[in-house]
Amino acid sequence: MKLLVRKERAKEHEAQRLAEIEHQLQAAADMTVAASTGQGSVRVLYINVGRRSTATSLGHIYSRIIAGYGPDIIALGDCRMLGDRPFIIPGWDFKHTDLGIKYGEGVQVFVTWNPLKCYGAIALSSVSQYTISLTIGSIVGQQQLLRLSYLPPEMGIGSFIAELNLRQEHEVGLPEILVGDFNARMHRVTEDTATNCQGSRFHKHMAQKGLTLVSQTPETHRVPTFVGPHRETMPTTMISGTSIIDYVAVAPHALNAVSGFHLVHTNNAEETATTSRIVTDHRGIEFDIAVAL
Repeated sequence: MKLLVRKERAKEHEAQRLAEIEHQLQAAADMTVAASTGQGSVRVLYINVGRRSTATSLGHIYSRIIAGYGPDIIALGDCRMLGDRPFIIPGWDFKHTDLGIKYGEGVQVFVTWNPLKCYGAIALSSVSQYTISLTIGSIVGQQQLLRLSYLPPEMGIGSFIAELNLRQEHEVGLPEILVGDFNARMHRVTEDTATNCQGSRFHKHMAQKGLTLVSQTPETHRVPTFVGPHRETMPTTMISGTSIIDYVAVAPHALNAVSGFHLVHTNNAEETATTSRIVTDHRGIEFDIAVAL
């Protein structure tokens, strides 16, 4: 039995090694194409790690996501379970919002400085209570402002929108890409099963700023981004049901820069039924941002 287990683990490690090689080769190919076309891209992955995650499951997220998707920026929302010990990915630059805020633990952002993608400049613009903002793009080309946010469900959205408006006053002129879990349900926009107060206010903010919800595609329309456990199996502290609350909203001048949006199904029911490593009750959101050389 132990021999079979070792063989299976060896197969898994070999498959992961081959996948990493494949991604490195693809990155090199992308660099060649970028050099010839004057265009490249930065891949962004946002995951709400949620209230039932642990540091162990974050490591599991890292091993799975890096092996399978290879993003350049990873943002983890709702990191409250880590307390004063932020999760670290060796070799990646790390930023986080204020870990002492009253509700939730904000956002942690990791940036890989991949030498094959050195043409894509990624710089920290600002850090506030709920949001980390990065500038994406080359010095000579068009830059985008990437905002990575987490808004806890216990908190009203008014302070969050006021904070966004304040940041926009200081970062005027850069097209905005707003990403995160806003706990905002918008039935009229996404055909979610309900609308809440956060959803109504967030929809109004989008309309005022001219933001387009690019996370709603034919493939993702009506697909929940939060998938709670079944009622008969969940602890009393858990939230059941499903909802659409994780979004990518983009300003008009940044629409052409965003592509390849898809949901990352991190919560594999077949896997979690047979292992103790539950990853998260949210699906990840991933997309590319075009940058000029």
